[in-house]
Amino acid sequence: MVKSGVAYGNATWTPNTISNYTGNTAAGDGAQFISKQSELFILYGRRGVGKSALLRQVLNSEGIPFLYYRAVRRTLPLQLAALTESFRATFPDVFLPQPFASTSFFLEALVYEAEARQQKGNKTPVCVVIDELPYLADVDAGLLTVLQHFWDDNNRRPNLKLFLAGSYLSFMELQVLDKNAPLYNRRTGAMKLEPMDYAEAALFSQTIPLKTRWLPMPCSGVCLPI
Repeated sequence: MVKSGVAYGNATWTPNTISNYTGNTAAGDGAQFISKQSELFILYGRRGVGKSALLRQVLNSEGIPFLYYRAVRRTLPLQLAALTESFRATFPDVFLPQPFASTSFFLEALVYEAEARQQKGNKTPVCVVIDELPYLADVDAGLLTVLQHFWDDNNRRPNLKLFLAGSYLSFMELQVLDKNAPLYNRRTGAMKLEPMDYAEAALFSQTIPLKTRWLPMPCSGVCLPI
């Protein structure tokens, strides 16, 4: 379970209210996970805090198909091959004769799909999640600049939603969010997720009888309410 490091204060959270909550408070700029405008949303926090689960839950609850790619430590050709497979699985109607030659080609393919949907009157947005962004940037030195130019050219496409997530706080804060970073002043929203404490976790246990909402802390002999 997670909370926002930017703001906090909902008494009851469901997938829908999580979507509204994250959108209305992230970075104080009104960006939404699901909206009628283009989105470049940055989500970061320590490993295991729930970034991937939050993104999946919100997008699944909205019933919107999305491309999800989690980068790992491997060479760029292997990353591009995996990106290609994720693209093919998400957009089976788009013919790709060979793996993407670069991340630029991957982003161009997203624009192609967004344009095709607009021309067909299909209002379903093209949603893409790139998880563990630092791993991809580590083997693609120009990635952030490529993303900058991509967004400058396509930030007016209302059916294009790009979510970038990462666990390395120093990278996300200095290379992605900092005023000197290529993506500075381009994101539509940003959120840092932190672990929930016991009191906050109790907000999700409203249906559990009060007398059973106690969890013994390991090795301490102390019981805390959940």
